[in-house]
Amino acid sequence: DRDGLCGFGRHASKPLCGERLDEGLFLHDVLQQMKGVTYDIPMVEALLATLALDQAIPEGAETETSSGGGILVFLPGWDDIDRLKRRL
Repeated sequence: DRDGLCGFGRHASKPLCGERLDEGLFLHDVLQQMKGVTYDIPMVEALLATLALDQAIPEGAETETSSGGGILVFLPGWDDIDRLKRRL
């Protein structure tokens, strides 16, 4: 990527007016609302444990045909990810 902005550099120099300004202000407001959001890490941990137990392979089941799975959890920042990782 030549412009360092994932190809959006050509739009960076355009003035913020009209629809572009409205969209920018809307996105700014959305991002500001997310600043104070906290996640109940113990609740996420309990949910993951429940999901993992529900997917456990029963005793005596053939594991060659059973495929292990994974659960993908999206959290907004490294602090939240690290906190959850330490609890697990």
